[in-house]
Amino acid sequence: MDNHHLNGTGVPAVLEPSRGQRSSSSGQSISYADNSSGWSESPRAEVESQENFDPLSVFHSLRRHWPVALLTGLLLAPPMAVVGWFLLAPKDTAMAYLRIDSVDSLLVFQTADRLNAGRDSFSMYKNTQAQLIKTPFVLNEALAVPEVRDLPEIKEKPSPLQWLSESLRVEFPGKGEVMTIALETEDPKASTIIVDAVVKAYMNEAVLDERNERMQRVNSLEEVYAEAEGKVRARRAEIRKLADTLGTGDSESLSIAQQLSVERYGHVQTELGKVNFDLMRTQGEVEAYQQLSERMRRQAELIATELESRAKANAADSEEGEEDQESSVLTAYETDRILSSDRDYQSLLAMARSLEEEIELYKTRYGKGMIQYKIDRFDRLTSDAKEREATLLKLAAEEKGRKIAQGEMGQIDLSLSPEDQKLAQRHARLLADAEEHDKRIVARGIQVGILQQQKERIEHDLVELDSEAKKLGRSSIDIEMMRAEIASLDDVLNRLGSEIERTRIELNSGSRVAVISEATPVADSSSKKRYVGTAGLGFIGFCLPFLGFIGLDLTKKRVNSVSGVGRELSVPILGSVPRHRKIHEVLTNENFSDCEFGNSVSSIVAMLVNMSRFDRASVLMVTSGVSGEGKTTLATSLWRGLTQASYRTILIDFDLRRPSLHENLGYELGVGVSDAVGGNVDWKDAVHATSPNAFFMTAGSSRPVNLSAVGAKTLPQLFSELRAEYDFVIVDTPPVLPVVDTRVIGEHVDAAVLSVMKDKSRIPQVVAAHETLKAHGVPVMGVVVSGCPSKNGEYLYQY
Repeated sequence: MDNHHLNGTGVPAVLEPSRGQRSSSSGQSISYADNSSGWSESPRAEVESQENFDPLSVFHSLRRHWPVALLTGLLLAPPMAVVGWFLLAPKDTAMAYLRIDSVDSLLVFQTADRLNAGRDSFSMYKNTQAQLIKTPFVLNEALAVPEVRDLPEIKEKPSPLQWLSESLRVEFPGKGEVMTIALETEDPKASTIIVDAVVKAYMNEAVLDERNERMQRVNSLEEVYAEAEGKVRARRAEIRKLADTLGTGDSESLSIAQQLSVERYGHVQTELGKVNFDLMRTQGEVEAYQQLSERMRRQAELIATELESRAKANAADSEEGEEDQESSVLTAYETDRILSSDRDYQSLLAMARSLEEEIELYKTRYGKGMIQYKIDRFDRLTSDAKEREATLLKLAAEEKGRKIAQGEMGQIDLSLSPEDQKLAQRHARLLADAEEHDKRIVARGIQVGILQQQKERIEHDLVELDSEAKKLGRSSIDIEMMRAEIASLDDVLNRLGSEIERTRIELNSGSRVAVISEATPVADSSSKKRYVGTAGLGFIGFCLPFLGFIGLDLTKKRVNSVSGVGRELSVPILGSVPRHRKIHEVLTNENFSDCEFGNSVSSIVAMLVNMSRFDRASVLMVTSGVSGEGKTTLATSLWRGLTQASYRTILIDFDLRRPSLHENLGYELGVGVSDAVGGNVDWKDAVHATSPNAFFMTAGSSRPVNLSAVGAKTLPQLFSELRAEYDFVIVDTPPVLPVVDTRVIGEHVDAAVLSVMKDKSRIPQVVAAHETLKAHGVPVMGVVVSGCPSKNGEYLYQY
């Protein structure tokens, strides 16, 4: 498209927009607004439509509907005032006065049921009495009085109890001690009779019940006192019986006996531990000796068998032995036999071995210092055994020499070889040791039996001592608990006795409720309230239409201002045009740009030209959400502004269902868009020219065309040729939401301009239209708000 400068029609020359004026890829968009200098730009972040209540919307709703709301309020207020006047008609009132003491007066004593009967509980007491008056048992007793039952006011009521409960007023004037009972009826005498009956029933049923409650309290206290006294007698009898069983009832004596029993139990338990230790040790020794004895006997049998076999082998050589048979030196075999046959020596040796085993056993458990006395004894036994051995061997050597000298020495022992003599010596020693171990086993077995008897006796003593200690402990605790319980019960008995006597005395005290005066008629003083109530209902009737119209208008969320649209949509605000009653005359006026409406349109046109050059958008679609939002007027205005700016511009009426462009321009439908799209005529034959730069095309005289089916072939070629022929193509389309044609046309245009009418358009519908266009890939260049006052009045002058 060629670059042009605007002529002297008032439209400023086209300005080259900078990079910062375009929408960025991050979603930010440009918002244009008119100010005193013509137009300006301000970036605004894209926001989603959300529910934000604007207080100014109430003002705009009132501005739109105040005439009809005022008329409706003036019509509704008088009937409401009349209704209030009759509803607030005065009635006769009967009122009785009673006194409620703020503090429950005492005769002499303070009883437990009156501890909280102070001024702090007076408010609750008053509320309770007020509720008691309206309880069914009080009102039923009042209604049962013959004088009340026969009253016409009572007979006419379908539910006298409910009516009386709702009509009866119980109040405390000034929040003091005086209680008033009032009733309003048409007959003052009937009101007096009913109120007196209610007061009498209240005094009989509610007030006199307080004395009955106190009497019931005395009876309950006496029952509790008798029960506590019986418990005290039973506990004292149990203490006496237990003291007879134990021999004493003194707590200190029982404690000493229990302490002695515990000490004896500890000593016996210590003895049992020692006996168990000795028993385990002795049983271990018996088992060890048995194993040693068996092993020694098996070894002795093996040695005996071997000696026998060697004796048979050496029997032939025994006569030819050249060893000296006459030697008096004892052989090893003889030495072992002599020592093993001597009981004293073997006894000393066995005692030394046993003591040595004990030393090895106790050394690791108690330490060397604790068994030093055993080590000393072991040394003595070893020394005695060596002395005994030397004596025996000396005597045996002398005896052998004597026998050799006398020829009495046999050949058996002398026939053994030295090796066989060692085996025979070992055989004899093993047999002797086995016999000694058998003796020890017998001795230890006796000791085990004794220790087991001691263990059984000590365990029996422990059981008896444990039972005795537990019995003393339980008895001591039982006695202490019984005495504590008796002391507590004695305190309870004293308190109960005192409370019973005080309550009996306080039964003679007066009631907190007293009748000051019976029911009397009260003069009606509600005339002022009647006037105020009537005026209030009239005022409510006057205000209700305003509230209704404003509330209904707020629910529709109409467009109130340019800023309101800017908050809801993420597209630029191209500007606003004022409302003009003679729009046809303005559009056809040669001095179009000199008037207020034309100046606003020229500012919008200048902005569109700048944006179109940057976005290469020459085919612009003008549409709206629904019908009646000024889209056709806006399309015509933009067409007129572009033509006066010396741009070849064509205006096309694509609203084939409800065409109106030809009427605004003063032409007949004739041949138009529907004929060109349907292929009946060439589009150039349907174009009308009003000036060298102004062209338009009507909707056509053909039947409405289904653009979705027919226009798929012709629309692309049509818009392509229009784009090449003209600088700008302004397309007036149907509304977006009710008609699908707009979405079909949007596929072939470069951008769309959304028309919004102040006080007519609704924000949700505008948002829906914008979202619909965006969903079908139609870029929205901006929004124009119609019906807003212009801010460019200072430029309305001519050269």
